[in-house]
Amino acid sequence: MPLPVPAAKVKSLTPSYNAINDCIVRAVEMATNLIVRNVDEEIALALKQCAAAHGRSAEAEHREILREALLQHKRRPLADVLANMPNVGEDADFDCRNA
Repeated sequence: MPLPVPAAKVKSLTPSYNAINDCIVRAVEMATNLIVRNVDEEIALALKQCAAAHGRSAEAEHREILREALLQHKRRPLADVLANMPNVGEDADFDCRNA
């Protein structure tokens, strides 16, 4: 899922027509580099272990963790979750104190 493009870059990302060869030139989205310093050794090791478990590099694992954490869908309120639970019995059916 592409991230929002800053307004200053919108013009460069729109197709432009070249009168000489009449072709469409599209700008390529450039990735941003992110450097994380002073990471505890146990965190780095856990990242490497998760990456190995998922069959990807630590860098790819780090990208996926950031993507999941920052671009996750809004959580539903607890009241909505409870209201949508199926009716599977009466409260007395689940009362273990009288069993």
